[in-house]
Formats: sequence, C-alpha cells, structure tokens
Amino acid sequence: CSKVMLRRLFLFLITYCLLALLTASLMQAAEGNQTISSLNSAQRLLERVHKNHPKTFLCGCAYKGGFPNHDSCGYLPKKQDTEAYMVVWAPVVPFQVFGVQLSVWQKGHPKCKNNRGKPFRGRRCAEKVSQRYRLLQADLYNLQPMIAELAGLRTQTGPLPFEKRDFGSCDVEVQNGVLEPGANVRGDVARTFFYMDRVYPDFVFISSELRRSLDSWNIEDPVDAWECQRSRHIQEIQGNLNPVVEDACHLAITQGLLSLR
Repeated sequence: CSKVMLRRLFLFLITYCLLALLTASLMQAAEGNQTISSLNSAQRLLERVHKNHPKTFLCGCAYKGGFPNHDSCGYLPKKQDTEAYMVVWAPVVPFQVFGVQLSVWQKGHPKCKNNRGKPFRGRRCAEKVSQRYRLLQADLYNLQPMIAELAGLRTQTGPLPFEKRDFGSCDVEVQNGVLEPGANVRGDVARTFFYMDRVYPDFVFISSELRRSLDSWNIEDPVDAWECQRSRHIQEIQGNLNPVVEDACHLAITQGLLSLR
C-alpha cells in the first residue's frame, strides 16, 4: 500500500511540475514588456541591438550616428528639411493606436497641467501618469530605426490602391497618413502587429480590414535571419519572448528554410 501511495505521489509531483513549467512558459509567451518604462532607455538599448546592423527599417538605408546615407538606398527626400536627414527610433505600431484607448490620453488627468495650470492630454499626459502606457511605448520589439521624415508622415499602416514612389527608390507609399511598407518588410510589420495584439490582449491593435492585409503580408514576406536574431537579442535584454517571431523562426529552421549560424 505504501509503495502504491508513493508511486501515486511521485506521478502527482511529476504532473504538477510539468503543468507548472507549461503554465510558466505560456505566461511568458503572453507577457509584454515589464522591465523598460523609459523611451530614452529603450532607444539606447536598441542602439546596442542594431550595432552590427545599421540599416533603417523601411528603406534599408545605411546610417551612422543617427544620420542616414541616402545614396546607400536611393532615398529621395520629399521635403528638404532636417527630418529627412535624421534617423529616429519609431514605433511600427504607432503610439496613437494604443494610447488613444487610455482615458488619460483622451480626457487627461488632474496631474496633467503645465506650469500655468492649464490642463493637457494626449501622449504627453499618458507618458506622465500611466505606467501601463510607458511600458507599451518602450517595448523594444515595436521600435525600429526609421528616417524621421517617413515616421512623421505616418499615422496608420495599411494597403494603398496605387504604387507611387515619392521617396526615390525606397519601396514605400504614404497617402493621408496611411503608410504601405515595401514588400521586403511587410512581414516584419505584420508580425510586429501580431506580437502587440497577442501580448497586450486588453488593447485593440488590428481592425478586421487591416488583419486581412497583415495575414497576406505575413505569408508573402517570411522571417529572415536578422529578424530572428534581433528578436532573440531583445528577449535577452527585455526579458519577454516574442512568441510570434519565435514560432515563425522555429518553423523556418525546422523546414530547412533558414539557418542562424
């Protein structure tokens, strides 16, 4: 009888441990940024991540010291102002997409007043009083180096009904704030949206219309070695897994389509 009880206890402990490990794994997979709450810190950390891959996200321009080399990618500025000659760490999923879902963004907060006592709201207020917003804003997986001119023109992401190159050889179109990324990064954009949607389930990131485009982009532009390496480097720094990219990398490696060596 004692042996039977010991065996049952042993099986129970094994099962409990396996379930605990599985639960921990699932929790990690569904967890967003919990460690970095400063956008400035996020930018400095990403400089380390991209140290050996200094290329802008949308156009693939080489950059150094925050300044893009337009000749390296055929980029032609739409306006000859300083933003065309700067690289910034900009969100793939615009801050406004999730920020506007917070009451402090829309309505403000008693603590959101300037030196003259005038209330303010929007991103500035969300940064000031919402730790939740600061964590989403500083999520390294959602930030990429972009030419400031492009980042400033974009408020939404989606397909456009034309193929008009306004920025030289850079395969990107922008109309009325909607940006359609080039074929070589559409999958990266889609998987970033899917990541944010998965690890921050209390926010809405993707409309039904946009989802159709993202699903297509995800298939048309599969992961490459840099996307996988970047994701794993960020995981080491930020502490949470990107389950969308990790699953895609694992599948590509298993099928012999990708090697990270």
